[in-house]
Order: sequence, then structure tokens, then C-alpha cells
Amino acid sequence: MFRKLMMTGSILSMMLAVPAVAQETAPAAPAEKTPLATEAENALEATGEAADAVGNVATSAAESAAESVGEAAEQTGDAASEVIQDLTATDAPDAGVTEPDAVANDPAGTDPMVPTDPALAVPPLVPVDLAQVTAEDLTGADLRNNTNETLGEVEDVTLDSAGQIDALIVGFGGFLGFGEKTVLIPVDRIEVMSRGEGDVTVVTDLTPEALDEMPEYNG
Repeated sequence: MFRKLMMTGSILSMMLAVPAVAQETAPAAPAEKTPLATEAENALEATGEAADAVGNVATSAAESAAESVGEAAEQTGDAASEVIQDLTATDAPDAGVTEPDAVANDPAGTDPMVPTDPALAVPPLVPVDLAQVTAEDLTGADLRNNTNETLGEVEDVTLDSAGQIDALIVGFGGFLGFGEKTVLIPVDRIEVMSRGEGDVTVVTDLTPEALDEMPEYNG
């Protein structure tokens, strides 16, 4: 009888202890969120989404910029290559090498820098006999020295008893006719040069100092 009472008491003790243990081990109910906490979570989520969006935009912009830079560099390289090819293609031939086309187009071997049109070419000065020019041809002609320096201008000529030119009346110095000196230069101190068609130049071996020392001609 006593054993039965002991067993019954043990069973009752265990039955009373189970609810207490279950109460201790049962998970606590989640706390209810406040409106302020909910707003904070929503704001945090929105901030994260905005940061992700900004990061995506920045990445796209960087990739686009890098691609544009690469395309520009490639285009620049292509343009530089074309310029180098053009320059190489248009380089002049080496000295001493005659181009076949140039020989075919210019069989006479004339200088391309010299005008070939007779209307543009200036004929050279050549000596002419004084007897072949007239007083009109000489009047107004330049008087130059051997270094092609202009000394004065022929104003008139004088004739000998046979009607031949024996001297030139030359004016030099001064400015606009003021202070000019006139001298008489014999024909044996001059040489007449011409380009043809009345274009006459008179050359002398006299220097400006020698002209200054000559007596003035008063006619």
C-alpha cells in the first residue's frame, strides 16, 4: 500500500513539473513593432535601393566613358596612319633618280620652277651695239654699275658732228628732282644692254664716288 502511494505521488509530481518546463522552454512571442521602427526599416531599405541604383548608374557611365575613349583613340590612330601613308606616297624622289613619268612629260628636262610660257619668261639682258639704239631708247634708261646697283637715270644724249651718240646726260642723287646732279658720261665708259623691244639698261664701271667727283653738266 505504501509503495502505491509513493508511486502515485511521483506521478503527480511529474505531471505538475511538465507544464512548468514547457512554459520555461517555450519561445517568447515576438514583440510587436512600433510605427517608428517600421518607418526606420522602410527608410533603410529605400536608402539601400538608392545606393544600389547609384552604383549601377556610375558603373554604366564608367563603362560608357571607357568605351568612348577607346573608340576615339582607335579613330585617332587610324587618322594618323592615313596621314603617314599620304605623306609617304607624296614624298619627292631621291636626288639623282629620274621618274619615268617626269621624263615622259618633260622630255627636254626643263626646270619646272622656270616659267615655260614665253609670255611669262623674262628675257636676259644682252649687250647691243650703240649704233642699234636710238636717243629715244636711251632716254629714261637706268644707269647701273657692275653689281646691278642703280646709280641714276639717262635724261638725254649728246651727238657728235656726224650725228652719232657720243655721251649720255645722266642725273643722279637728290629726291624727287631736288638736289639732283647732272653729269656727262662719254660712251666709252658705258655699255648698252637690252632685253629687246626698246627695253634698255646702261651699265658703267663708274662708282657713285666717281660720279660725285665729275663736273656738273649745265647743257
